[in-house]
Order: sequence, then C-alpha cells, then structure tokens
Amino acid sequence: AHKHLKSRIDALLHQLTDRAVVGNGVKGNQIRGIISNVITTGSITIPTMKANGYRSDVAAAVESCASTGGVLMPPVMGAVAFIMASFLNTSYSTVIVAAAIPALLYYFSLVIQVDFYAARNDLYGLPQAELPKLKETLKDGWWYLVALILLIFLMLFSSVELHAPYYISILLLVVAQIKKKTRFKKSTWVELVWENAKILSEMATILAAVGFIVGTLSMTGMAQAFSAELLFMAGGHPFLLLLLGALACFILGFGMTVSAAYIFIAIVLVPALTTVGFEPMAVHLFVMYWGMLSYITPPVCLACFTAGSIAHTSPVKTGFTAMRLGCIIYFLPFFFVYNPELILMGDSILGTLWTIFTAIIGIIFIAAGLQGYMFGYGKLERGKGLLMRLLFICIGVLLIVPEPVTDLIGIVCAAAVLVVGIVLSRRRPLEV
Repeated sequence: AHKHLKSRIDALLHQLTDRAVVGNGVKGNQIRGIISNVITTGSITIPTMKANGYRSDVAAAVESCASTGGVLMPPVMGAVAFIMASFLNTSYSTVIVAAAIPALLYYFSLVIQVDFYAARNDLYGLPQAELPKLKETLKDGWWYLVALILLIFLMLFSSVELHAPYYISILLLVVAQIKKKTRFKKSTWVELVWENAKILSEMATILAAVGFIVGTLSMTGMAQAFSAELLFMAGGHPFLLLLLGALACFILGFGMTVSAAYIFIAIVLVPALTTVGFEPMAVHLFVMYWGMLSYITPPVCLACFTAGSIAHTSPVKTGFTAMRLGCIIYFLPFFFVYNPELILMGDSILGTLWTIFTAIIGIIFIAAGLQGYMFGYGKLERGKGLLMRLLFICIGVLLIVPEPVTDLIGIVCAAAVLVVGIVLSRRRPLEV
C-alpha cells in the first residue's frame, strides 16, 4: 500500500507539473513545497469522497479548503506564525491562542457545509466493514502521533520552539529505520537530500529577494511613505483601508509562498492599519489570511489546480466550488479586526463567549442557505426553497457580524425560523 501510494504521488507530481503548474507560471519544484498537503492527503480523500457519491469538483474543493486551512490551524500552523511572533515581539503561544477561534470557525463552516451537502444529496459514509480498525491503525503509525505531541510540547513549553521541527524530523527519520517496510534505501536517502536541497534553495532565493525589498523599503523610508499613501487613498476611512489592504495581500499572494507575501505586506501595510487604531495582532492575522486566499480563489487557485488534477475535473470549477465551501474565510479577517473578541482579546469573557456563539449559529444558517438544506426543513428546492435559502443567508450574516444590533435582530429571526422548523418536523418525518 505504501509503495502504491508513493507511486501515485510521484505520478501526480509529474502530472501537476505538466498541466496545472505550467499553466499558472509556477515552477514544479516550488509547487511541491506549497501544496504538498493537497497531494499527499488528496490522493486518499478525493477518491474516497468520489466513491461515496460526491461530485468530482466538490471532492476536490473540500480537499483544497481543508489543506489550505492547515496553515491557519494551531498548534502547528505554518512558518508564518514564527515570523509573526518575531514582528510582534511576543511568544509563539500567544500567536496560536489568537489564531485558534478563527481557524476553528473556518473548519466548522467547512464541516457543516459538507454535512448539509451530503444530507441534500442523500449521501452516507463508508460501510462499517470498510472502516479501518483503530487498533491496527495505531499499531502501524503510533509514532506519528507521538512525534506530533512532542512537537507541540517543544513549541509551547520549551526554549527551542524555533528548532523543534528539525528535532522532530530527525526523530521521525530515526524511527523510520526501525521497521523494514519504512526503512530507507540508499536511493531514497539521495532523493531526500536532493529534494530538500532544491526546496531550501528556492525558499532561500525567494526570502532573500523579499529581504532585499523589505530592507530597501525600510532603509529609504518608502515603507512609511507607502503606508501614508494608503491612508491618503482611503481618506482615513478604516474599512476602505482594509479593502485596499486585502486586495494588495491577495495580489501579492499570487504564486508566492505565504511567508514571503506576509513579510512584504507586514512591512508596508501593517503600519497603516495600526495607525487607524486596529489591534496589531488582528492586523497581522488579517494580512496572513488574505495573503493565502489565492490558493483557493480563481484564476490562480493553486490548491484547486492540484486537487482538480487528482479528481480529474476542471480546476476553475473546483476553484469556484472551493470559494463557496470556504466562503467564511473571506469575511472572518474583517470580523476579528473590528471585534478582537474573536481572537480572544476582548474586554470580557462573557462578551467573547457571546460573540463566538452568535458566529457559530450564523455559520450554520449561511451553510444552510448555500447548500440548500436545513434541520427541520429538509431539502430546500426551487420556488419557496430559494427564498428560504436567501433568508437563511441574511440571518447568518446578521449573526456573524460582530455588532450588538445585528446580533439581536439575527437571534430573534433565527429563533422564529427554528420554531417553524420544529413545527414542520413534527408534522412529517425529519429528513436525515
């Protein structure tokens, strides 16, 4: 099985280099470092979803959104978290605590949408007989869980957080040599060194180029001038400044690593956003979110090109499906910038809990409107169903916008809708 998976991944890498990567103007070696998560997990999850009845573009979009969210999800996150901690002169643990709630809300939105899609299309999970046994799975790969736990411990509770990934990588390489089926051959060691050398050389080149740009902007004072120009263009209006910043982050994220795009934008954009009174941590997270959205947004959508090749479907169609499934990620950065309670920097615990609660309920209603299914109502088809879907989306937006007035209106409307749903479910069997 391991040999088959490895050959499948190698074939996909060559296929991506020929089709998706060249079409986007990005070199194949660079793409391996950016979307390796889509390739490794997607070769398993996408065929499984298709076998259970999911459309090809939906299966590819789910994998694209899930893999993209890995950069946002604590406790590991990506290299950006360490860079962000350095910019803010704070600890790594502070960064991952602030990033936790937005990342969880994003994945909750994705799970709810997939569940509603399955309910609307009468899809079910794998039969019990086809599910892998937990005991056998842990027996074959328990060291991966141990390595992950050790990695989290070293990053949060030790003084070697920056070097923790290197130590864990060495540990995994040593453990892999114990079992015969995971033991490296001579050719494998050579390939490992060669591939890592290529990836590191590309990263060093990109970061060096960004370093020259950042250094030039800092030494000449152009970074401050750029911030002043943004403030002038926005007329001092915070929301317009955020829109300009989001557009700049999105464009600079085309074909660049998240780290490189983040470093550049953090230098030229963050000062302007903090000048108008936004929380620095929220601004840095805003930059990180919008710097990586090009991975699931057409026309670039690098993750969707990769997943689309695995699913044998149109990458652009996959991109638009991924935008719908991951739609919450486009709005979350604006919400936690205006309401730091979503990054656990509010004034009160009750206020933070209330904001999180209304956001969760709002996500459920938005997912119901987008996927055409709701508890108690069942499938929302044409005619009145379309009006109900529009109503659900409006209620969800009211709830998720972090304002007391919109929260109150949204709660009243949501309660009324749920009461009607309960009445309907009692009159007929509830659709599952």
